[in-house]
Amino acid sequence: MTYAQRPPQAVLVDTYAVIAELSDTISPKGRWVMEAVRTGRTRGVIHYLIAYELYYLYGKGMLPFESPEELEEFISSYFYMKPLTSFEANKAARIKLLAEAMLGEESRALSLSDATTLAIAALDNLPIVSGDPVLMKMSSFVGVKVIW
Repeated sequence: MTYAQRPPQAVLVDTYAVIAELSDTISPKGRWVMEAVRTGRTRGVIHYLIAYELYYLYGKGMLPFESPEELEEFISSYFYMKPLTSFEANKAARIKLLAEAMLGEESRALSLSDATTLAIAALDNLPIVSGDPVLMKMSSFVGVKVIW
């Protein structure tokens, strides 16, 4: 699939997008951006909690990697690991509080990882690749673009 615009220079890749790509359930536009990440045309950014979620899912047998070393190679080959500071932590906490105020009971579905992803995307002006419905809903309140 081709799009009129070029892929973004950098994107924050959510765990949802990685799982969707590995399971071949990713949206066409998500696939287009992830292909740009794989080929180096777009910088794929993740953070510690996304790496944690991937290792956790691997440990539960939910990802198609043969070993943790193979998963590590996948992560280090395709993604830049964004270091986190207390500034991002503060922003993530404020986003989680905003989710509670805006979404009520549904806010429980916005994980710490999702709040951190939204915080980094907002602070670094990065679009997010994700199909997570709660993250997508909160992105409009935070002013972050989601590609899906």
